[in-house]
Amino acid sequence: MKTLLPHCFALLALVLLGGSTARADETTSPSSVQAETMSVEAKARRPDIAFGVDRYNWRIHTGDDVRWARPDWDDQTWQPIGSMFDTPAHQGIFWLRFRVHAPNPADRVPNGAWISGRIAYELYWDGVLMVRNGVPANRYEDEVPGRLDVIPTFPESLTGPGEHVVAMRISSYRCGATDNKSGFVFFMNDPRVVQSWQMRNALLPTLAAGAMFILTIVCGLIWFFAARRTALLCVALMSLCATITQALLSLRWFYNYPADWAHPLETAQSYIHGLMAWWFVAFVVTHFAVPYRRWILTGLVPLLGSVYWIQYRPGDLKIASVIVVAYTTAIGPLLWAARHRRPGAWLVTLGVATSAIWILINPWLYTWTGFFPRFLPALLGVTTAIALQIRVERREAQQMRLTAARLEIELLKKSLQPHFLMNTLTALMEVIEQSPADAVKLIDDLAGVFRLLAAMSAEKTVTLEREIELCRAHLRVMSKRSGRDCQLEVAPYDSTARIPPALFLTLIENSFSHQHPVNSPVIFQLRSATLEKGGVRHTFHSPGEIQHNQTRPPGGTGLRYIKARLEESTPGRWSFAHHSCTTGWETVIEIGPPVSIPLP
Repeated sequence: MKTLLPHCFALLALVLLGGSTARADETTSPSSVQAETMSVEAKARRPDIAFGVDRYNWRIHTGDDVRWARPDWDDQTWQPIGSMFDTPAHQGIFWLRFRVHAPNPADRVPNGAWISGRIAYELYWDGVLMVRNGVPANRYEDEVPGRLDVIPTFPESLTGPGEHVVAMRISSYRCGATDNKSGFVFFMNDPRVVQSWQMRNALLPTLAAGAMFILTIVCGLIWFFAARRTALLCVALMSLCATITQALLSLRWFYNYPADWAHPLETAQSYIHGLMAWWFVAFVVTHFAVPYRRWILTGLVPLLGSVYWIQYRPGDLKIASVIVVAYTTAIGPLLWAARHRRPGAWLVTLGVATSAIWILINPWLYTWTGFFPRFLPALLGVTTAIALQIRVERREAQQMRLTAARLEIELLKKSLQPHFLMNTLTALMEVIEQSPADAVKLIDDLAGVFRLLAAMSAEKTVTLEREIELCRAHLRVMSKRSGRDCQLEVAPYDSTARIPPALFLTLIENSFSHQHPVNSPVIFQLRSATLEKGGVRHTFHSPGEIQHNQTRPPGGTGLRYIKARLEESTPGRWSFAHHSCTTGWETVIEIGPPVSIPLP
């Protein structure tokens, strides 16, 4: 049930998008494209609603007759349509006629225009041919597509006050539409407004592509060279998808490509947005270590696929739907992360909710000029969560450095304990009196122990071979001190295997402190074995009877040192167990395999 919760949120988003779609359809009705009485400066600030002319009386007729371009031609028997978005798709030559006049019929009609469509057409203004874009034809093979966008300037002599007739000779074989409508855009306004509108539409996606590209490079380099976190890779791939979609959108304004390119590029942009949405959810569930994340990401795939199936028309609504479904899918994992006090979870939740609501208010503008502003709240939440995670890790790293320093001091203290030095020096005095040659060997062995300890104290791990060398040097000293032959037997082992320094030396010292040897020689045993899933198991046997009423002190200084060193070198990937046996005490230490890509 928990894994279904994010997908339930996403299904709710589909319902909300249905309402947004209906509202968006209303905004394309003839009444919504009425011109507004605005100053030139105001039109430059709001070119998205400044259309400059009223367009009405849309009528189409199949066939081809150049006389239909005349302004006085009677078109009352032609088929009426709702707007410029309702022209037929995949059809041979047909004519479209409509009327325009200024919002105030007594004013002149502005002479700047923007025409955009995946059609081949000729445009006549009051019977005068003004634009020829491509070659309309009655066969697919004969149609030549024009450019997607045409921005003509009409002569002022033809744009006087009153009503004007626009006639267009069109064919739409190469429009690429998946339904029965091709549609096109025809707006008129002051040329300065049209130019500023074009510049604005080029500027926003270009800036967005640049910003997302920089984020892609930064996250990619950090992931590759510094910290190979899966969540960071997700952000890099999400940013790469956003970069590509915005680059495809800005390409339109820097290179006026042919009209038949529009549908393939729109389709590519739509599917890349789907990938971006999936990578966003992948970041959320990975960064915050959400349970069942594989199920969530797997279930998101058919959910996004259903959006492409329902929203069969390519364009803004499909892309906006995909993103909102991803955002709402992420809400459930984000609430789980916030409840479990994951750093940055509430900020990401707030950013995602803000972005989703902003898109739902007007989904049509999301990929047109509104991608980056509407994506920014969610992006800020993501980057803030990463920054907070880095701050936590820096604090942990600082704490680890302090712990390492304390462990180094602890290791040196262990080798310089007054009790150990006093007993060793006392034994040395006796050996000097009895055998000066043996005294020299004892001093050399003692110096060797201190030399190895000093070299190991600053290291996090050492090879097993060096650890065994240290233990045997120490046992030679203890042999002289105790008068018993102390040895370390080691089964065949990997000399390059790495362990924390003084690990087995501590176990030997604990044995001399808490066990009483019965036999001579005193033989310690070490066996190492490779585990099936990687890693190594070390079994250490120390001989002798256990003192202190047959119990071992629970967690003395030596055991705390061992566990702290294991956690420092292999955090969370070790185990420690010990127990008594018939001949002494046995300790089992398992050290897991190294992890090449640490998860967050």
